[in-house]
Amino acid sequence: MRDISGVLKSAVLIGALLFPAAAAPAQTPARGRAAKASRPAVCFPLAVGNTWVYVQRGTFAGGRVEVSVSEAREFNGSEYFRLVGYANRAAWVRSTDDGRLIEFDPETSTERLWYDFGAGVDEPWRSELPLDCTGEARIAGKPAVGHVPGLTATEFLTVQYGPTECADAGLQEEVFVPGIGLSRRTFLTIAGPQGLTLTYAKVGPRVVGANQLLVSLSVDAPVYVAHLMPPVDPERAAPTLTATLTIRNTTDHPLQIVTPSGQQYDFSISDQNGQVVYQWSAGRFFTQATTTIEVSPGERNFTIEIPLGNDQGKPFPAGSYSIEGWITGNGPKRYGALAGFDVVHVF
Repeated sequence: MRDISGVLKSAVLIGALLFPAAAAPAQTPARGRAAKASRPAVCFPLAVGNTWVYVQRGTFAGGRVEVSVSEAREFNGSEYFRLVGYANRAAWVRSTDDGRLIEFDPETSTERLWYDFGAGVDEPWRSELPLDCTGEARIAGKPAVGHVPGLTATEFLTVQYGPTECADAGLQEEVFVPGIGLSRRTFLTIAGPQGLTLTYAKVGPRVVGANQLLVSLSVDAPVYVAHLMPPVDPERAAPTLTATLTIRNTTDHPLQIVTPSGQQYDFSISDQNGQVVYQWSAGRFFTQATTTIEVSPGERNFTIEIPLGNDQGKPFPAGSYSIEGWITGNGPKRYGALAGFDVVHVF
């Protein structure tokens, strides 16, 4: 699944190379923020587990981009959330009471302004959103015209961007749904307008999106490193993989999966020759009573940690592997998915 920033980065790079750079707009001074009668609507909800899925428009049409909030942590007395897939890097961000979304840099202990949702109409700010070719930002006076699957009579907030040093390329517009998040992004390239459109969102207990049943498997890294530099510590040599099997139901029909025992799921890992080198259920015992998994509608996640080595701590051989996860009811591997990863050795 592509990173949301990678789409924009690849599209504007050509324009930046072929067109002469325009003068960068001057940094907008920080404005004095007047006291507000009420807190601005939350246009970028931050909570661990929040997930947004987008489909690409334009040259990259049809691709999928996933954004998520993976964890929370405190820095300098404030709580920040780790946002993955939204920008050129994972970032620690927080929302302020007056409507700003701010990134924190742990290395320098400094903050950068991404969005000012509490700004007045046409009141500019200099966005430090870490995307290529991002100009001066302002909230548009007219509401956006758009649609989010599963939502009706939706209120939109539009952020428009001015010219950038990339000349005829750059971020043009972003549309947000209060309480949900980014619903649409448009950027200009020499190949024409490109963009992203929200197709699914899980924000707290709320699930919106196109009617679909999706089963997916994710791992926490594409590459796992086995540390074999002498003296080798057998308890730390083999890396650990975290895998999550997800069933996401945004249809109007409840999903019920009946499992024949207390075992609801299983995972296996195969090497590049197709040989199974790990089975989660091997050697485990389960009750013989049937169980039922309900997803009606919403999302269920099944997460496990797997040491990538044998019982003595010896890591798997270096190479490419695939991991498969599936629900054990309603037929063999009817609800299952695959993912790939590599193991490398460091001596």
